[in-house]
Amino acid sequence: MTEDDLEDHHYFQIRNASVAIDDDGWFHYAVTPYWLEKIIEDEAFSLLLTNDGHIQQLNRNFRNKDKPTNVLSFPDGENDYLGDIAISLETITKEAKEQDKDFYHHFAHMVIHGLLHLKGHDHENDAEAEKMESLEVKILADIGIKNPYI
Repeated sequence: MTEDDLEDHHYFQIRNASVAIDDDGWFHYAVTPYWLEKIIEDEAFSLLLTNDGHIQQLNRNFRNKDKPTNVLSFPDGENDYLGDIAISLETITKEAKEQDKDFYHHFAHMVIHGLLHLKGHDHENDAEAEKMESLEVKILADIGIKNPYI
């Protein structure tokens, strides 16, 4: 992401993670920092809480996919900085409703999914996907969230 991608944002810090909000709809979810506190340990990364329009632009610019998505990860790996994650409010709200999931649980899952990508995990083939999903399920269980895949 570039500096231009971070104009007109609201910012806060949780441990070593920087959080930017560019869609005021996120303020409706006031306990979002509570879930981030449960997930984030000492990792250094940035999290952009955005909307479908902005994430579609990022997806188009960086992945050549001209559509919104739930979460994007941009690994860095420089020193102790993992990279950047972007999450779309509209997409994860829609997914949570369609999948009959608690919004906050789905949000936590997307943050964990993004963090695992920053740490080098992927789901390009069945073996990688199975490994990544099992890590997600374990981390979610550790914070009291049931398996999102069943």
